[in-house]
Amino acid sequence: MKPWVNRETSDKNFADAQLRDLDFEKCIMTRCSFRGADLHNARAGDGCIFDECDFSYSHLNAVEFTAVSFVNCKFVGAKLPLGQLIDCRLLGADFTDADFESITIRGGDWTWVNLRGQDLRGNDLRNMKFKGTDFYSANLQKVDLRSADLTDANLDQALLKGADLRDALLTGVDLRGIDLSDVRIDIAQAIQVAQSLGAKVG
Repeated sequence: MKPWVNRETSDKNFADAQLRDLDFEKCIMTRCSFRGADLHNARAGDGCIFDECDFSYSHLNAVEFTAVSFVNCKFVGAKLPLGQLIDCRLLGADFTDADFESITIRGGDWTWVNLRGQDLRGNDLRNMKFKGTDFYSANLQKVDLRSADLTDANLDQALLKGADLRDALLTGVDLRGIDLSDVRIDIAQAIQVAQSLGAKVG
């Protein structure tokens, strides 16, 4: 398929479109619908911006998105197995019921993203920003979250066994009901946990 280069498109409907193997190059898409579209093996790189676009129920199998900005986009029920999201900005994205099987995530800003119930096992999420992100009941087992910004994140009922939280920012995180068994934390975080349980430290 011919690449889309330097496209600036608003309010366009690509629902159910066949867009396999499409390369997005420096495209700016605003309020466009890719609902149910077939985007297998699609690629997008630095300079691409998707603002308030709808990817719900789209097929994003094996996509390669690098340094792409998705602002307030919907990925409800989207299929993302084997996808790669590298250094992307997903401010306010909604991944309700999305398929994250074997997804690879590296770097980026996932502030205020809905990741409720998602399976992120084994991912390297070091140094990423997850401010206000909803990880309710997510599977974060053996996830590397060192130096991640988890300020105000919701970790209620998340599975964290084997995760590494050292040097992560946990300001505003309710630690009282979180199972920290076999989770690596640093001394400052241990004090924060103790204080959250009512202990007087020092």
